[in-house]
Amino acid sequence: MNTLRLLPRLSLICGLALLAFSTTTNAQDPQEEENLGEFFDRVPIPEGMSKEEIQGMCAMVLATREWTVQKKTDRRVVGYIQHGGAEATVTMRFGGEAVEIFCEGWDLNRAGERVKPFVPKRWLAYLRKDLLNRLKEFSTTR
Repeated sequence: MNTLRLLPRLSLICGLALLAFSTTTNAQDPQEEENLGEFFDRVPIPEGMSKEEIQGMCAMVLATREWTVQKKTDRRVVGYIQHGGAEATVTMRFGGEAVEIFCEGWDLNRAGERVKPFVPKRWLAYLRKDLLNRLKEFSTTR
């Protein structure tokens, strides 16, 4: 009979332990676990820029090139574009000394379905160039 009373307590303890473990692992940035796509390039950040300034600059560069800004956090800005027969999601992750650019892209068929992976290197090169120019302007105006 004592065994029957022990089972609910044991399952409660195991449940609480599992909850504590999952809370601990989720306390880290859950986006770190996401697949960011293929690494494209790093753009150096000038000294003295705040995360908010970097975030705003990344979002501005994406919007200027007609990417839709989907997400902004204190460590990254995510943009999306669908143009012609392709779509892409770009992640600009920043912190420390550089903005790292990652991309996941796809060729689309006429129905708009993903056919095969595609990295739009020319589109990414434009984003990198624009971001580099804006960061240079920032460092010269300070």
